[in-house]
Amino acid sequence: MAMLTSKEDIILEYISGTLIKKLTLGEVCASDETRKACCKLGPEVAYSYALNIDKGPNSLTRNVSSERPDYAIMYALHIDKKEHTITRKGACANPEWAYLYAESVDQKPHKDTETSAAKLDRTKISYELFIEKLKNIIKSRT
Repeated sequence: MAMLTSKEDIILEYISGTLIKKLTLGEVCASDETRKACCKLGPEVAYSYALNIDKGPNSLTRNVSSERPDYAIMYALHIDKKEHTITRKGACANPEWAYLYAESVDQKPHKDTETSAAKLDRTKISYELFIEKLKNIIKSRT
């Protein structure tokens, strides 16, 4: 199995529809050039590169992954393994994802997620219930 080492190879594999599979199998050589080429292909590819090739966070893959709220949350959960300003901002582009970020990543209220979640009635209510649940947990521990 040949390793993908050049920008041109990566673009050809993307066009042929096999790049995500090759990233998952680790068949791409880690380098600044391959990372940049993959990130130019969008959030899904950037996330896959970070997860399977870098096997950790990188500012470029984080920024590109966070262009979509769903990948921002996945990046925070599976790559950063904690909250980050960039991934939170990406999730907050959508009220539903902002609420999910608060619940699954921050696991506490945050001004940005609260502001975004308040844009829709259903996410505003869910966020308020989430905060109430946290308050009750804190009360029960004291």
